[in-house]
Amino acid sequence: MGIMKMMQNIVILGAGFGGLRTAMKLGKKAKWLSRRGYQIILVDKNPYHTYTPTLYEVATTSKETANSLDLRRVTTYPIAELLSGYNVQFLHDTVTNIDARKAQIELGSGDSITYSHLVFALGSKINYFGIDGMEQKALTLKTFTEALTIRDAIWEKIYASKQKQEINIVICGAGSTGVELAAELQEWFYELKKEGGKCNVKTTIIDAFPRILSKLDGQVIRKTEKRLKKLGVSILTDSLIEKVAGDKITLRGDIRLRYDILIWTGGIEANSLIQTLPFKKSGRGVEVDKSLRAKLLNRHTKLKGEIYVIGDNAIFKNNRTRNIVPQLARPAISEGSIAAENIIRSISRKPKKDFHPIDYPCVVPVGGKYAIVKIGSIVISGVLGWIAKGLIELSYLISIMPLKRAFKIWTDGLVIFMKNDRLG
Repeated sequence: MGIMKMMQNIVILGAGFGGLRTAMKLGKKAKWLSRRGYQIILVDKNPYHTYTPTLYEVATTSKETANSLDLRRVTTYPIAELLSGYNVQFLHDTVTNIDARKAQIELGSGDSITYSHLVFALGSKINYFGIDGMEQKALTLKTFTEALTIRDAIWEKIYASKQKQEINIVICGAGSTGVELAAELQEWFYELKKEGGKCNVKTTIIDAFPRILSKLDGQVIRKTEKRLKKLGVSILTDSLIEKVAGDKITLRGDIRLRYDILIWTGGIEANSLIQTLPFKKSGRGVEVDKSLRAKLLNRHTKLKGEIYVIGDNAIFKNNRTRNIVPQLARPAISEGSIAAENIIRSISRKPKKDFHPIDYPCVVPVGGKYAIVKIGSIVISGVLGWIAKGLIELSYLISIMPLKRAFKIWTDGLVIFMKNDRLG
């Protein structure tokens, strides 16, 4: 087993929104760090970075509109290419263990990495909340491959039908992912019916909370509910799922619902590697201080290196609102920037910078050329919201790749997904 320790390593685990931003920001200081004996290493189990906000569109794009290669090109971006010119070493590998006391990471390849500074940005895993049968029966939507699996399952179910019948698609979880998927599916089915399709497809979304999008602004929720109902999506809120057996879901009160395709978008939990680390844990992750360093379970514990936690696994309380910072893309990007800056400050022996969360923009696409965007106290909906959503996506692409390539990917994606936007 080899151990990489020619220089002191600044290691980022995970190339999602937060991890990639950390690597790029540190990469801009790579020469300065190298002169001081540090190198930057980014580790991810995938060779590509996925723009997850478009996965619901991948899952609902007809095979006649785009093949899987076209969809992959506009949704996933090779990490090695994104890091070109940043002097960041990328390791395509899995993380099997972290020893925080020895500052050592074990990889699936058998190699080990020691570190002086670690940024934990591995992302979350799906939480089925112990619902009997859910993991075995339901499809999920966290990766590009899973999006294609949903698309293929629906396609097969619809076109395998030899006679007119009703197909029930049930989505469990009315957060942003579930809502976006339900709305876009309903558009797809509207077009199939208009073309004389044999199947009557019904989409139902279920959630245990009293309202959909339970953590979002009330005005956003009301507009979204109105739009979903207009599209024909059935909404079941305050409905606790107890079990899944055969082709039926059992809800609290012994209410049973038949499904043909079941999709779980109901929740996440902390990465399992978090459980082995000596940090304070709360809810879905690790508690972090104002600088985003992990809080120790026991203040007397001695660690060999600094550890920052960002993204889905970070629990940071906003002192202004007293709410936990949402585990979404935009906060993760901000956290990545602060973690990188604080590593530079640590090496420079300067005081660390505090993370100050803001009122992050909220974007909820609800089928076709219609989205609801909340920026501060302003809520934009309809086509204007859809345009704002597109510009936000373009600005992100420009932040991670050259302008020309970003614009090409964005316009290619726009062309593909606009073919799906059959309803205004």
